Amino acid sequence: MDAGLRMSELLQREIRGGDAGSLGIPTYQLVHEASQRGDVAEAERLLAYSRGEAGRVFFIFSAWIEALIAYGHEHVSDFTVRFASMTDLLGEAPRITLGDDVGVDEEVAVTAALLAGGDDGSMAALDALREARIAVHDNQADWSWALLTILQEALGEAAMGEAMRATMEPWLKERYAALGSMTPAEIFELTIEGMRAHFVGPGRRGEVIVRDEPDRWVMEFDPCGTGGRMRRGDPSRGQVPRTDPPFGFAVVDGAYDWTWNKPGVCLYCTHCAVVNEILPIEQHGTPMRVTDYPQDPGDRCRWTVYKDPAFVPIEAFTRVGKPAPIR
Repeated sequence: MDAGLRMSELLQREIRGGDAGSLGIPTYQLVHEASQRGDVAEAERLLAYSRGEAGRVFFIFSAWIEALIAYGHEHVSDFTVRFASMTDLLGEAPRITLGDDVGVDEEVAVTAALLAGGDDGSMAALDALREARIAVHDNQADWSWALLTILQEALGEAAMGEAMRATMEPWLKERYAALGSMTPAEIFELTIEGMRAHFVGPGRRGEVIVRDEPDRWVMEFDPCGTGGRMRRGDPSRGQVPRTDPPFGFAVVDGAYDWTWNKPGVCLYCTHCAVVNEILPIEQHGTPMRVTDYPQDPGDRCRWTVYKDPAFVPIEAFTRVGKPAPIR
């Protein structure tokens, strides 16, 4: 299968392209398939791409975690005490990394397996690399919800819309500065790249369920690798739902623009309303992605990228407190 790697002039880096269904295939699987064909050069190219794919998510989490910690120190008088208690609960400090120190030995082992002939050892090595990255990813996701929980418990849930904006908007403006110049297809490619790197899907392999419809691309995550995983738990990795004891991470009782005006939304998941919809509407006039939040953690999370802004439903604006566009 053609991996579809191409240079994006807008992003100034490689990104996976191709038909919509192929974009839902985990990059790790494509590395293995290339090695099985004996195409070591393509496998190594995809392996390098997977490093950047994961690294961009590590960077996003790191930027948000640092912003949340700074916000806590500024606005919560006993933040240091609360932070120490959360560190004891989670058993480790938050990881701040660009990813260049994650899975280094495991990636060397993958390269060795590829050069040895692409036998089944390459898949075992790839699984070890994926697990090394998942460990850091899950630490960062858990800490994001944990820090939000500290802020909500200290400041009250009504203050969380401002906290969410203050801790995300500065670095999101930089990351998505090119959004207004991107085609819907490019937005879809960028979106699905990020979700593969969030280790979505069964077994946390990065598998995205994709539907290419006449007016939209629909992506489903079963589970999402962040909010979905934390709400469901991950028994294969010894993880219980983060809403259960001993964690008790926060949900939002009330309904606000940043909860899609729904009550009872997972506090961590509310950031999708801000990132996918509220900020893009304010900056570019339309949502970047439309999020269907699953009230039941066992249901799939669904994101939609519309092929033309005119196709975006009016409700996608009004449910986050934005006026309906004039069409």
